[in-house]
Amino acid sequence: MPNPHSATRAASVTVQVSFLIDTDLLSMLERKQVPPKLAAWVQNNGADIFLTIISLAELQFGLDRAPVAHKASLVGWLPR
Repeated sequence: MPNPHSATRAASVTVQVSFLIDTDLLSMLERKQVPPKLAAWVQNNGADIFLTIISLAELQFGLDRAPVAHKASLVGWLPR
């Protein structure tokens, strides 16, 4: 039986955190004035941000229907 008075030592655990974002958040990044907190968060977490295939399909759908003037900024979101 363990001694209740003995000190227990917590194991050190490293956890990798990733973020799955949706199209709504991406659309906020295309605004003329991106919210400063969002811009900072994306800057700090860019390597850990991922999209679903659904978001990529929505981006392609929007790109196919976007005005020519807006297409140049949208095409950068899609993989080549």
